Amino acid sequence: DSRAQRVSPRPPSERARVAAAFTAGWVLRGTPVRYALERGEANAEAQLLGWRESVAASRAGQGVDAVLRQAFPAATLAGWQSDGDCEPLPLAAQWLTDRLPRWERRLRREVGYEPLDAPPQICLLQAGTPHADLRRSRIWLREWHSREGRVTLIHEYLHLAFRTHPRGQDENDIERLAQQLADT
Repeated sequence: DSRAQRVSPRPPSERARVAAAFTAGWVLRGTPVRYALERGEANAEAQLLGWRESVAASRAGQGVDAVLRQAFPAATLAGWQSDGDCEPLPLAAQWLTDRLPRWERRLRREVGYEPLDAPPQICLLQAGTPHADLRRSRIWLREWHSREGRVTLIHEYLHLAFRTHPRGQDENDIERLAQQLADT
């Protein structure tokens, strides 16, 4: 609703200019972008960015990509001319999201486990080795339909979930845990 969008008669502050420069060229692909002053209960399920909630999340230390991922989980944040961006695998993301509650009790007993603020994006990997992008909370993999593909998906999720602990770098430990979770 453009009635609530007004241009200020004052020139932008230095902080506003820095924010505009930082985000110049960003594109949110895959969903319409809607925003409001507050999400409110009526809009809790909608893909809607609540300004006040976003400011609070930022002050709590969440990065802009995490804030956008919470509001628009189906979208991909990319540069205007980003060729190598994420091609989402929504069914793989749903498969992982559906199983996380089942694994949560077990994972909470594991030293170093930290649940993610929002589900990671699952992206199709065209070439190379499957991996987790810790900064952008993305998992890159070729396929996930086979048991081995699902183990790979779980394995890369565990790298994200143990990202701040040394266990997150222990390939043997992560693989052992991924195999166990795949069998539950």
